[in-house]
Amino acid sequence: MHALELSILLHRALEARVEHLSGLLADPAWQQDPEGLHQVRVGSRRLRSVLDLVRPELYPGFRRQGRRLRGLTRALGLTRELDVHSAWLERLAVPGLATGSALEHALEVLEAKRGKARRAMARDLERISLKRLPDLLKVPSLPDPFVPGNLAGDVWEALDPRLEAAFSPLPGLLDREDPPALHAARIRVKRFRYALEVLGAAFQAPPEARLRQLKELQTALGEHHAADGRVPLVLVTSIEAEVGVVAVESHGQAGRGAEGQPVPEPVRIA
Repeated sequence: MHALELSILLHRALEARVEHLSGLLADPAWQQDPEGLHQVRVGSRRLRSVLDLVRPELYPGFRRQGRRLRGLTRALGLTRELDVHSAWLERLAVPGLATGSALEHALEVLEAKRGKARRAMARDLERISLKRLPDLLKVPSLPDPFVPGNLAGDVWEALDPRLEAAFSPLPGLLDREDPPALHAARIRVKRFRYALEVLGAAFQAPPEARLRQLKELQTALGEHHAADGRVPLVLVTSIEAEVGVVAVESHGQAGRGAEGQPVPEPVRIA
């Protein structure tokens, strides 16, 4: 038996997210557009957040479609990461900042890596067969499968463990710097936010303020995690090793550009 009200709410959320993601995928230019790729990746995660809440036995091919969506998210991951790092390095090219040839070489090698990643991504996407995503909305005909439910109780039962997972580790992060733990906390907060987006339709008033606060917390965790600059620095170091460029002398000028302009902070990977 399945609670009728919650099942209807979740199916409507599935319909909206499948339609949104299918619309993004219909744009022939999305794979080459960094922002378009980012939106598809976010759309795949939002759709997966609904799949985490529905009853699998209600949907034929549920597991197959879940694997397809996970494959989509993974296929876009490296390309998105390289797009973000490329944007960050391009922002370092502040007029008047003496970076030598290191930045130019880094961007050249990074561009080659991005091209290779996009070609691999295209092969992965062809194998995933995203045109079958609307099949997810097919619901089987079950004999008397639904019963009236307590929507408020069902929603809280779904939210409570995600709320606990998102917030219980946060106080411990105040004691010491732990970038991996910050990243993991950000992911848990994001998952809770996505679940609240779905289940918020059951609230008397949409939880828009809470969603904004969760987004701000997620952003703060991401920016703090990236503040030490280690992610882009590791990337630049590996690229420099490939092209035989050492930028130690230019690294000492980091922090301020021409006329005291601040060098951009690392870009958060969404």
